Amino acid sequence: MTFWVVFGLVSPSQATAQTPQAEHSINDCYIVVVDPGFKSCNYQPTLAKPNYRVALIGDSHLRGLYPAIIQLAKKFNWSLTTVSKSACPWVSSKLFPVGLERGYCKDWNASAEAFLAGTRHFDLIVNSQSSFVTHSFDNIGKGFASAVKSQTKRGTWVVVIRDVPKGIKDPQVCLADAAKVASGGCDNSRLDALSVGDPLPAAVKGWPQVSRIDLTNAFCSATKCAAVVAGKAVYKDPGHITPETAMRLIDNIARGIPAKFKKLKIQTSVAVAE
Repeated sequence: MTFWVVFGLVSPSQATAQTPQAEHSINDCYIVVVDPGFKSCNYQPTLAKPNYRVALIGDSHLRGLYPAIIQLAKKFNWSLTTVSKSACPWVSSKLFPVGLERGYCKDWNASAEAFLAGTRHFDLIVNSQSSFVTHSFDNIGKGFASAVKSQTKRGTWVVVIRDVPKGIKDPQVCLADAAKVASGGCDNSRLDALSVGDPLPAAVKGWPQVSRIDLTNAFCSATKCAAVVAGKAVYKDPGHITPETAMRLIDNIARGIPAKFKKLKIQTSVAVAE
């Protein structure tokens, strides 16, 4: 009988060589606006034992960034757990903004709290929310900060991605008019694109174990936010970006991820052969 032990680093190319689960599964795991209930889904993008357990908590605007985050998960060998409900921000159920109870959002947040409390803490949580929803509530920052604190005190790091700048109304209709596209008529002004503010990143500004990512300058110049980049549409509608846009943001998001979650750990494998 022979016995051997191998020590080595899992390289990015090795980690991305195979994807044992279909990527559509992670995109299909969410609760729609009007439905009750809660669900979470696990996604392991590589065959290697994951280096870090990462949770994605947010609404459809975070789901719009999944194509980029999945590529980072492959590169850095993360496992992903998704927790998502459309138009429902991640906030404490005990500090829940009045008026946000619509669509079972408070119940969903209570279930999210129970889920997080009942599982081993995640190494990293990535969060983003639609500012079309969050900007409407003056006290939402306290509820969000409480939700974040409930996890950072367990040792989890949280990355908060500011909601992306907004496109014009009906961008796809505008893009069907070649003359408007050529003249820049489908672009939005930077001022208008940022007129719906995202209050959540400010609620955790300067916190330990919290990083904030602002993607604004990846969308906008000093004066305008383009509707087309490299021949590809930026927006599906005023608030949701296209998959092509998400892929363009990979490096921008990666720069905002704490360095500790981009290190490839040493993997140990043991095999016995006769």
